[in-house]
Amino acid sequence: MKASSLFAVTIAALLGLGAVAGAKYAGLFDRPEPKVEPKAPPVKVLVSSMALFEGITVTQAMVRLRDLYPEEQAHYQKNKSSYMPPLLAAAHMRIAARNIEADTPLLKEHFEDTAMPGGFTERVPPYYRTANVSIPKERCGGGLLRVGEYVDVYLTSQITAGKDGEPFNQTACLARGAKIVVKRNTLWPVLQSNSGDQPISFTLMLNPYRTALVEFAKTGGNLTLMPAPIPPEEMVKRETKARPIWSDPNSGEYRAEDERVDRVVRGELVVGARDLERIFQLPYIPPPTPPTPLNDTVVHINGLRTTGVTLLPQKPVDPKVMAAAMASLGAPTYDKPLGYKFYSPDEYISTSAKKGGSDCPECDAAREAAKAKLAQRARTGG
Repeated sequence: MKASSLFAVTIAALLGLGAVAGAKYAGLFDRPEPKVEPKAPPVKVLVSSMALFEGITVTQAMVRLRDLYPEEQAHYQKNKSSYMPPLLAAAHMRIAARNIEADTPLLKEHFEDTAMPGGFTERVPPYYRTANVSIPKERCGGGLLRVGEYVDVYLTSQITAGKDGEPFNQTACLARGAKIVVKRNTLWPVLQSNSGDQPISFTLMLNPYRTALVEFAKTGGNLTLMPAPIPPEEMVKRETKARPIWSDPNSGEYRAEDERVDRVVRGELVVGARDLERIFQLPYIPPPTPPTPLNDTVVHINGLRTTGVTLLPQKPVDPKVMAAAMASLGAPTYDKPLGYKFYSPDEYISTSAKKGGSDCPECDAAREAAKAKLAQRARTGG
């Protein structure tokens, strides 16, 4: 090849490479990349993680957050302001206004207005009182009793009669038609399972006398709550704000109920073992016979010899003076019958307790010494 031809080819190659480099530098070979719009993050909504029931307090454990489903997009866009905020705390301690299925997006209309539950006294109408009891679930309808239901209150007690009586068990109705106003010591309506070994707390609404009776009976046996229908007289009481009438002329137990209530309210009636004796229909135990006053004796002595004995007439003893003297010595008084003692059937009663004594030998010895001292004082007239 001639030199001129080789030179021309070289120049052409250089020009071609230069053109290619210039085109590349100018971006003629760059392909424009398609523009990709940024993907919007998924919408989070608050949903129920389990079935929620009307009137039950919702907690954070009952709700969760999840992405909005495609089929829910249209409703969400139209009603965005009606959805609950995507926060677990948004539904905490809110009361459901209707039944809600699991995995349902929660709306504001699903809940009652945010507010504290009404105060305790707002649940108790005038003229009534309340008693709080803790009952194992086997003695309160399996623990299924709810606020607003009515129950009859029964007492099962182990009873001993007098000093030496053998204990026996009996069950009697303390109060009828008591209304449950609080359960588990909380004003919030909660959905909770019942533990097998823990008692359940109930607050019962009763008249003042029956309230005092239930409070006293808690120390003398086992209480049982039996489900009961709404009492007929309760339906009448709801229609008026007048003072309820608790007396029932057809019931021997409730015939004088209004009089008992009035005395309790005035602070004139002490509720105790005598009330339980009446309810259990126990026969009256008379008080022990008071000690017979001793004759004063005059011994006639002439020198070193006893010449005679004169018995003076018996002096009448004032029972109040005798009772006060014995009480000051720690001895039992004779103006009150020993009556009955009431224990829980599950409670251990020692032999001395069954006989009306104690488990303290020193105390029993002191009582016997006091009795002997009182008898000596009666004999000597001191």
